Amino acid sequence: MPTSASGLTKPEWLRVSQQEAQERLVGAALPTGDTEAWRYTSLKNFTFDKYSLISDGRKGDQAAYAPPKEVSAVVESADRVLYFYNGVFLPQISRGAQGLTESPSLCVSPLSKALNDSGRSSEIVRFFLDRQANADLGAFGDYNLAHFTEGAFVHIKGSELLKIAVVHLYGNIKDQGAGAIVQAPFSVCPRQVYYFGENTRAEVIELHVAANNISFFVSSASDLILDRAAQVSFGLGQWLGDEAFVVHDVHLKLSREAELEYCNFAVASSPLRNEIICDLLEAGASVKLLSSYAATDKQHIDNSSAIFHRKGETRSEQVVKGVVSGSARAIFSGKLRIEQDAQRSDASQLNQNLLLSSKAEVDTRPQLEVYADDVKAAHGASVGELSADEIFYLESRGIGRDEAKLMLGRGYILDVIGRVGSTFVRQALKSMVERLPAHYFSGGE
Repeated sequence: MPTSASGLTKPEWLRVSQQEAQERLVGAALPTGDTEAWRYTSLKNFTFDKYSLISDGRKGDQAAYAPPKEVSAVVESADRVLYFYNGVFLPQISRGAQGLTESPSLCVSPLSKALNDSGRSSEIVRFFLDRQANADLGAFGDYNLAHFTEGAFVHIKGSELLKIAVVHLYGNIKDQGAGAIVQAPFSVCPRQVYYFGENTRAEVIELHVAANNISFFVSSASDLILDRAAQVSFGLGQWLGDEAFVVHDVHLKLSREAELEYCNFAVASSPLRNEIICDLLEAGASVKLLSSYAATDKQHIDNSSAIFHRKGETRSEQVVKGVVSGSARAIFSGKLRIEQDAQRSDASQLNQNLLLSSKAEVDTRPQLEVYADDVKAAHGASVGELSADEIFYLESRGIGRDEAKLMLGRGYILDVIGRVGSTFVRQALKSMVERLPAHYFSGGE
């Protein structure tokens, strides 16, 4: 098998797929403002060439790395934890990693191990890595495929409830030859594959956190596949700093009677683009898609989603809420599509935004496409301000104005996270919200 510059031993099929993606990247144009999906997010100052891929000699001192205490606290109750630093697996601080060769019903391992497994793991990984990225992402999807070297592979079969954490940490990189910190912008391309077998019960938290404010590009992709009657609660937390450029591509696929609650909390970057596609493939499939975010200063966040009801008697509930202050900008574009064969489906979508500054901006584009005649479908969007009455009430109770804004702003975001049924996932995301500095809610003018 060929070996990449990063040390990953690649099966031949992957080498060919990555080579084809690399060839498509040559001369590929990035989306422009004329592209509907990118109308509100400008890429005029972005080029892939600005960011260098991290070579073996410049990945940092993983052997001596310890995660921040606040991150460790978030995942301490997990049964199994995988840690990555700048895209490199950290076995010395990870906990409970194992492959399918050790247990046919449970695999929690770095993706590289699964790729090089001669048995079932490699077959499953290949099936999902071969999928095409969302067409709206254009060259970003090919960039991830061409350059990913590591990530998480989680494969669970069984009804015993498991709590799993996958933690991607990013920070300064070190030239191990010279021993110096290198500040040049770099890129990381993690890839996650989660497969939940029939009747599986699982709770998963995936975190992407920068240890310091550095200039880097994250092109991340995740696949979640729920087999029949699987029940999964999944949380995604993102806090990558003002200098990060982030594109996160997520595909969700649900089979008959599968139930998924998916909750994302994101602190905006410059920019952060979340792209989610959810396919409800068979009758009885149900998804609760929850998103919350905070943006301030000149940060930018762009949440794009598409939920497809492919068959009848499927259900979806989407709630997206964010707080925007300073000169930040937030975009929500959400499509609900109910196909002709999806009779008796039930779909709802709600986007609400709290605008704390006259310089901040919110663009919201809910979209509803219904091709069946026996369905329930509703969508709505709103942009508002903090209630003067609520601030006055708190002030009358001896709470300062800034503290009142902080309490109300955090409460606005926590309303979404509070809808998560899993205590493990809910507490992990709540702890991130509670660490948000006060200036996210002060207005910033």
